[in-house]
Amino acid sequence: MKKFLLIRNVLLSVFSILGGAYFLVSYLIDPLNGFPDKNQLTEVTGHVEWIEPHKYGVRFKFESQNAKYNYPSKTNAMGLVQNSLENANGLVVAILTRLDETNTNHITGKKYHTVYALSVGGKNIRTYEEMADAWASDNKVGLFLGPFLIFAGFYIAIKAKRGEYT
Repeated sequence: MKKFLLIRNVLLSVFSILGGAYFLVSYLIDPLNGFPDKNQLTEVTGHVEWIEPHKYGVRFKFESQNAKYNYPSKTNAMGLVQNSLENANGLVVAILTRLDETNTNHITGKKYHTVYALSVGGKNIRTYEEMADAWASDNKVGLFLGPFLIFAGFYIAIKAKRGEYT
């Protein structure tokens, strides 16, 4: 049993250190990890057919289009976006999105394009730059989580080596 606990703690230590290094380095290399360049995006316009707020964003669909879109909570201002879409009332809504990339809801199987900028009736609700700043701010969790996991990994390794966790 002691050997099992030692192996478990060593593995936990290694995964913790590697995970911490990943979180820390990935933010330092690219704070906008997962956020596309503006030149990769396409503007799509239409009239809102329906909206569906959920825990991690606001989904919506334009009339006479098959594609569905998702404004991610990671980019903040969900209340503003939801309110703007609900009160669009025939105004043209313009978004920036990647048409070549979708995210699939694993429970329902529905596919959504991520929204990276939004305007209603020519008025900017969330600009590309605002959303990029919010995305980078959300990714900052890696600056705190990374060192914590690295410290925890070394702590577990030292305790395991001393036999204190066996």
